[in-house]
Amino acid sequence: MTRAADAYQALVASLEHQAPACHDDARYLTDAGPIHPELLQLCAACPVFTECRQYALVARPPAGVWAGERWTTPKLAGRPRKGVAP
Repeated sequence: MTRAADAYQALVASLEHQAPACHDDARYLTDAGPIHPELLQLCAACPVFTECRQYALVARPPAGVWAGERWTTPKLAGRPRKGVAP
């Protein structure tokens, strides 16, 4: 397995025992604007924060809020990203 797959499996295992506040909250999926302070507080108190952060650090998710940070994939002007269909 890759580091990202291992981190994902650890996150999934944690989610089986504890439900984070972000579950089904669309505010964590948006890539627009700054992160609302309420979301940061919810992340800081999250029971799966460590697993979420570890996954985000190794997988570099293309979008969304993970462990209190907005993760986006930088766009290269005029060039498709490697491995991503245009």
